[in-house]
Amino acid sequence: MLVKVGKALVSASNAFCKFRGRVRGLPESPGVAGGFQVIVHGNPVAGTPVDVFVTAVNAYGNTGAIYTGTVHVSSDDFAGFDYTFHASKGGNHVFPVTFRTPGHQLVRVKEKIDDTIFGEEDDVPVA
Repeated sequence: MLVKVGKALVSASNAFCKFRGRVRGLPESPGVAGGFQVIVHGNPVAGTPVDVFVTAVNAYGNTGAIYTGTVHVSSDDFAGFDYTFHASKGGNHVFPVTFRTPGHQLVRVKEKIDDTIFGEEDDVPVA
């Protein structure tokens, strides 16, 4: 099964013949979003804004997935908020968030209509 876009080396064989070659022309787009990659940048300090990078990924975790919808960004430690992705964003956005409490925190990003489309970074160390 091919799960990455671009060129691939493919080989196949049976009792009568063997084939090995490069496949070109795989789809240039990884498809629609199946989740989100969530990365908290830097070393968060309680009470100080920190950037959270959110990237739509397809079902195989490839970035560049197509996503135009509304997500809810939340944590047990800060008030949640909604954000609507537009096509011009390319499935990427940076959110500033402020953790209130030192300790290990979690950031969740969940699609508003389909809660099976989500991502999170857990165990974020907040000083």
